[in-house]
Amino acid sequence: MHIMVVVPLNSVKNMSKSNTISKELKLLGKKIRKFFKAHPGKTFTRTQITKKYVHEASKHEINAVIDYLIESNRLKQVSGNRLQQNSAQSKEVVRKVEGVVDMAPSGVAYVLVDGYEDDVRVEKKDTYKAMDGDKVLVGLHHTKRSARPRGVILEVLERSQEYYIGRVELSKEFAFVLPDNQSIRSDFFINKRDVNGAKNGDRVIVQLLGWPEKNKNPDGKIVEVLGKSGVHDVEMKAILIENNFPLYFSNGVQKELDQIQTKISEEEIARRKDMRETLTFTIDPEDAKDFDDALSFKKLGDGNYEIGVHIADVTHYVKPETALDKNGYRRATSVYLVDRVLPMLPEKLSNIVCSLRPNEESLCYAVIFKMNDDAKVIDFRIEKTVIYSDRRFTYDEAFEEIKSGEGEFGEPLHIINEIAKKLRTKRYGEGSINFDSKELRFTLNDQDQIAAVKAKVRHAAHFLIEEFMLLANKTVAQFISSKKMNRSSVPFVYRIHDEPDPEKLQTFAMNAADFGHTVHTDNLKKLPYELNKFFAEIEGSPEERTLESLAIRSMSKAVYDTDNIGHYGLGFEHYTHFTSPIRRYPDMMVHRQLHQYLQHGRLWEKKPELQERCERASKMERKAVDAERESVKYFQTVYLEDKIGDEFTGIITGVTSWGFYVEISDVFTEGLVRLQTLTDDNYAFDERKKQIVGFQSGKVIKNGQAVKVRVEHVSVEKRQVDLIYLEHI
Repeated sequence: MHIMVVVPLNSVKNMSKSNTISKELKLLGKKIRKFFKAHPGKTFTRTQITKKYVHEASKHEINAVIDYLIESNRLKQVSGNRLQQNSAQSKEVVRKVEGVVDMAPSGVAYVLVDGYEDDVRVEKKDTYKAMDGDKVLVGLHHTKRSARPRGVILEVLERSQEYYIGRVELSKEFAFVLPDNQSIRSDFFINKRDVNGAKNGDRVIVQLLGWPEKNKNPDGKIVEVLGKSGVHDVEMKAILIENNFPLYFSNGVQKELDQIQTKISEEEIARRKDMRETLTFTIDPEDAKDFDDALSFKKLGDGNYEIGVHIADVTHYVKPETALDKNGYRRATSVYLVDRVLPMLPEKLSNIVCSLRPNEESLCYAVIFKMNDDAKVIDFRIEKTVIYSDRRFTYDEAFEEIKSGEGEFGEPLHIINEIAKKLRTKRYGEGSINFDSKELRFTLNDQDQIAAVKAKVRHAAHFLIEEFMLLANKTVAQFISSKKMNRSSVPFVYRIHDEPDPEKLQTFAMNAADFGHTVHTDNLKKLPYELNKFFAEIEGSPEERTLESLAIRSMSKAVYDTDNIGHYGLGFEHYTHFTSPIRRYPDMMVHRQLHQYLQHGRLWEKKPELQERCERASKMERKAVDAERESVKYFQTVYLEDKIGDEFTGIITGVTSWGFYVEISDVFTEGLVRLQTLTDDNYAFDERKKQIVGFQSGKVIKNGQAVKVRVEHVSVEKRQVDLIYLEHI
């Protein structure tokens, strides 16, 4: 039986555009789909399909049906005007959304979609050519309201990475690179001309060139041979690449660097507040090379003080849309690994031109405060300055000067420190949480071997700098938030921190209780004071570092955003990042937006563009944190690799059904005591009490207990340490 439907030509065109067709033509669509299913993998032209079904509908109607089938992903165009069954479309798509792929080792993808409570599950066969972290268009299938959404990846919109780390497998005519990242399910096909001297088994950096439609594997090119695994340099480069940080700057960056003038012109000095005669100094870590903040000090005739927070004016040298700016935006942050820094900006800028080096003149963007002895800000101004740094202090040098009160800087440092202490006391009194987690410092010898691992000690000089940086950041945010432009708030970059999730807080309170501490987490307004009291109680205890880490994990993550909700952890209604533009791209954004508004009455970027940049900066910040943690884990395991058989004391930090974790006190490294290695009794895990109990002895193993352990096995590759339990102490 033939179906003939007469439809005006303009109606057929409208049907094609609207992705809907009549009920009669849907029947024809089912026949066409059935025909393609009967010829899997084969392609046909529109003309061939039209000839086959010309007796059932007009040419225009058949084309409208074909367009509908393409738009609904039943068919796909593979080359020219040829059509093929879309094998990825196993079920009807009811909606299309964009999201980011989280690829499981099994090959199943979970697509994270903004506004969706659950991730969209995509079966391995429906992942198309997506890779972990890619931004994709996913078609949703019809599911029950309560069920996890399911779908199919229709298109890769944006690749998350350009470079990957892997190992080479060579053949005579080509090679494959097997990615280190288990979430990357496809090996890279390497043409013989793109092997670039790599040998079988070498660890390499491979550049993703593309993924042709008909190929099972993506095409790649080996751009650098790293060598064998286990070498520090290789491992650190791998960590950076895996977290999507490019190791090198583009050729365009070098050309722009060559054109940058290092000498400050008299014309530029004339445009700024000249503070070269005002006492100015920097305080930084001993190994720092980029000095992006300085303090100036001057006594005023009325008994008050002028204290300036001067920040490197990076945006004077890095202009929007230049290669320097684009490379900085891509990295978004400097990355601090154990043995190196990957700078956001090239060293000529970060360590020389922009760095506020001693005995040199520098261009700055400053917040200059008029303050009294009670740490009250009487007045402030925000302006471009030119300074001369009289002295570069390390934190320890400044601390000694603060204590002695002697020398040219003794009195200024003493006064500034007293003001900083009052600022700190006031801040805690207004609801700021005293997060002071211990960072690790690795000391390397000349052979790049680890000589020692110690926790970094913070003292008055650290707190002094911290308070004035916080004050400058808060002041800039308060200032701009009070301004209007065309009766609307000025679009700006805020550093926001949401309230913590109650469930995470409850989990933290239970963990603290395991160590014998009580923390009340039910009142969010009182929580900062409760936490500060708790931190004071555990200071100096064996469990201090563990519990502080657990407390931080219970908090929301601070991010950059154009919508200001305040900063819960600091207790500030307004906060931004203004003070580190050498190493953070958001600070450059703040400088530009602020300068354009103050000097020209216009904005560098409008809110949507600014928000997009904020989201990328937040994403890259998280990746930098991951890279830094991975770097620490690597060196921790390397340090213990030659200490197999050595005995250490530690504290139990986690108890599970497969064993318990112990943080070794001397090296701050966590290892696992597996349940099956406990041979003095038969042990079982008590799920309710989160503890391990011996059947005969009744011995209890739980969080917070001090134990002696022996290092049994170390896997640097997996960053794992296996321990043998010896005794409680």
